[in-house]
Amino acid sequence: MISLSCRFPFHMANFHLPLDIMETSCVSSIHMKVLLQLSFLFVLTLLGEAISYILPFAFPGTLISMFLLLILLGTGAVKDIQLEESANFFSKYMALFFVPSGVEIIENLEILKSSWIPLVAISLISLVITFFVTAKAVELSEYLIGRTNND
Repeated sequence: MISLSCRFPFHMANFHLPLDIMETSCVSSIHMKVLLQLSFLFVLTLLGEAISYILPFAFPGTLISMFLLLILLGTGAVKDIQLEESANFFSKYMALFFVPSGVEIIENLEILKSSWIPLVAISLISLVITFFVTAKAVELSEYLIGRTNND
């Protein structure tokens, strides 16, 4: 089992905690929890980028990172509660992540004006395809869940 050391300066006690340090009293501050959780996500992203670099074909490292996180969550190696604070942090400040995109769109408005019809058409077509695929995925999930409950 992987363990981490935690040192308290007021009585200099040194003891080992399990890897789920995010749920222990060693990390009491919400900011420290977010920092640890974000560090875990950044290491996972770095690992995905490294795997992407090694692959003999082009594949985005961020997608590999998401697959790795999905595997970790699916197997129970990482629990969703262990990433709750960072998820809340990202949700709270999500609007800030769109500011650079919005500024770039406004700066290149002339380019968009000349090709707005194809952009709207592509957006609407992709919206319909996304709705269709999502509906079929839900139908398949309901079918598979119903089939396993009947067995």
